[in-house]
Amino acid sequence: MEIYPSIDIMNGKCVRLFKGDFNESTQYSDNPLNIALNYEKLGARFLHVIDLDGARDGIISNIEAISSICSKTRLAVQAGGGIRNKEDIEMLIGSGVERIITGSIALKNPDRLKTWLEWFGNERIVIAFDIFHAGDIPYIMIEGWQQDSRISLWDCLEECCSIKIKYLICTDIDRDGTLMGSNLLLYKEIKRKYPDLFLFASGGVNSIEDVISLQEAGLDAVIIGKALYEKRVSLKEVLDAC
Repeated sequence: MEIYPSIDIMNGKCVRLFKGDFNESTQYSDNPLNIALNYEKLGARFLHVIDLDGARDGIISNIEAISSICSKTRLAVQAGGGIRNKEDIEMLIGSGVERIITGSIALKNPDRLKTWLEWFGNERIVIAFDIFHAGDIPYIMIEGWQQDSRISLWDCLEECCSIKIKYLICTDIDRDGTLMGSNLLLYKEIKRKYPDLFLFASGGVNSIEDVISLQEAGLDAVIIGKALYEKRVSLKEVLDAC
């Protein structure tokens, strides 16, 4: 299983939100590059970067920080937040980003997503769905976790798989930034229904046991953010275990 340390950038600084709430953020560093360099030193090969300002406002806002990470480390970076058009994707790829993360467009304009997949290939595009549960149904939030789409994860995945997406990040908002543990049942259900998807677990990781449970459940990758900042998880230990 691949390990993706996570850096969320807001106003040029490394922060973590609690349950996706922009009013409940904790700053961990004012230098995202230093955090990335440290992850690389510890043995990381991949990095997950979110431009939180971009996710909230709909326009890429932290391109300098992202470009600096790409140019000054050897990490394979996937990045998202505020991506709305082809030019945004080309700018990020030109800055050294390996994969582009997009979410809202899959619901609001699936034809545009299909075109992006045709232009850039499904190796370049990662679909990210941030979900909350209403009863037993996982629904998708969009626009930086601020708007309820009222579309179920299952309905959207049917359409996405029909246009051959390959990579999926699924974040349970109720667990994101909480250190409550991953939503293992949800991930098992996604893998059961869509075994060919490359699935990233995201949100809630609190221990190396959480990571091992995800690996045993067949997850392809896990994104770890707050647990690293809070030293609940040792990156080196996780990399050695996986």
